[in-house]
Amino acid sequence: SSATLADINTALNTVVADSIMNVANRLKAADDVWAEANKIVAEIVAKHGKVVYNGNNYDAAWKQIAAKRGLPN
Repeated sequence: SSATLADINTALNTVVADSIMNVANRLKAADDVWAEANKIVAEIVAKHGKVVYNGNNYDAAWKQIAAKRGLPN
């Protein structure tokens, strides 16, 4: 396709930058940076961990794993 990906890349970069800024603000405000960092990571993994998959996303087995995790596929 001849369509440009610039617009979607801009949107994705904006979302990522906003998330990074939120983490940075929490770390700046923390008395114990390491404890806050661990808390942030735990929250992110708890909230988004079920979508992390390090296997072959093109394998048919992924559809079964996604269904087991309650993810749309």
